[in-house]
Amino acid sequence: MNIIFINQVIIIKFNIIDIYIKDSIKNNKNLKEEKKEDTNFKEDNTISSKNFILKASLKINEENNSFDFKKNRNKINDDLSELSTNEDLSNKNYKENINYSELYLNQNIDYEKIPKEEIIKNCNYICKNQKGCRYLQQLLDENHKLASSKIFYLIKNNIKDISTDSFGNYFVQKVIKYLNNNQIKEFLNNINKNFLDICFNQHGTRVIQKLIDKIQNDNILIDLFNDLFLKYLLEIILNPNSTHIVIKYISLIKYPYNEKFIQFINNNLLLICTNKYSCCTLQKIIENLSDKKELLYSVSNISSLLFNDQFGNYVIQFILTLNDKEINNIIIKKYLEDFNNNVSNKFSSNIFSKCLEYCNFETKEMIIKNLCNYNSIKFLLYNMYGNYVLQQIISVSNEPYKSTYIKYIAMLLNGLLLYPFGNVVLYKLKNTFPELNNYINMNDLCYK
Repeated sequence: MNIIFINQVIIIKFNIIDIYIKDSIKNNKNLKEEKKEDTNFKEDNTISSKNFILKASLKINEENNSFDFKKNRNKINDDLSELSTNEDLSNKNYKENINYSELYLNQNIDYEKIPKEEIIKNCNYICKNQKGCRYLQQLLDENHKLASSKIFYLIKNNIKDISTDSFGNYFVQKVIKYLNNNQIKEFLNNINKNFLDICFNQHGTRVIQKLIDKIQNDNILIDLFNDLFLKYLLEIILNPNSTHIVIKYISLIKYPYNEKFIQFINNNLLLICTNKYSCCTLQKIIENLSDKKELLYSVSNISSLLFNDQFGNYVIQFILTLNDKEINNIIIKKYLEDFNNNVSNKFSSNIFSKCLEYCNFETKEMIIKNLCNYNSIKFLLYNMYGNYVLQQIISVSNEPYKSTYIKYIAMLLNGLLLYPFGNVVLYKLKNTFPELNNYINMNDLCYK
């Protein structure tokens, strides 16, 4: 049995050795073939290596989505096919072999070595390269007429694509700076169909703001811009990126050219006040208006709908801080009409401190006096939001009202500790109003 087993082991070993030898022979053949291919590759002219590098760059950039390959793939492939010809160009001047795909894809290219005519001709692509964009802006600063004489006509049909690019938008802003009035009109016509797309884009919004800078002193251009701008104003003011355009507009475009704009805001005020982004924009609009009264009246008339809104309450607080007595009286009156509901809600309770700060003396005294009773104090003290309102009232109260408030609170403390927020409120009351300790014995309080 042992002899048979040993023979089997020997046979298996010989089989393994035979397989190993065959594999090594195959590997040697493959190595020889690869060496032949390497020598062939070395013998290729410089065009093939250039072709390879360009294709590799093309693949990398395609994965990074840094170029519009769907639209431009055919043109790039044509350039690659030209580079793949058998003609040896290695001895020719480098400047004669520039093509736009190289200029865009190569991040380390020295633009000083390239003819300016070539760079301007291919500015649609070079401007999307950070280094190329800066070089183009430098050319425009050195020669302002380039923008109006050549570059604008090269990019005018591609404004949306460049304006929404992270680098290209800076180039468009620079071009706008040096355009004449007729070209600005043409610019506005060209972006008509893509106006919202540009406005909504985080880069494109800067281009439109630069456009407003450019037109601010020309009445005809303002009218043309208004025709386009007011058509989409509601969408623009509600968007987080384009809402900055509205702020720029109202800071630069003055009456009577902003009259239609103000009228539009008035007609859509409730929606604007209750939006996360436009509620802030509205405050900027009010700040920049020379005549605020009409808009303030409009807001005060709908104030009861804004008190308990998560965004609208900030608009009300802002208007109260403007300290227009007439407007403040209207708002505070509406607030006090539904006092119990307003002070017991999360958002509307925040407004009370502003009401107390900016109301007139008579109104403040009336509030302090009317709430200085057991039932009102109990309602406020035991409410999650109302107890903060009660603290604010006590802080502005004078004697004898302040002592009365403190006495009633001391009587209600045991009930306060039954609520989840009771301990926190008690701690704050003790620190804010030390005189409360004169009316209570802490050992008598029943803690949960």
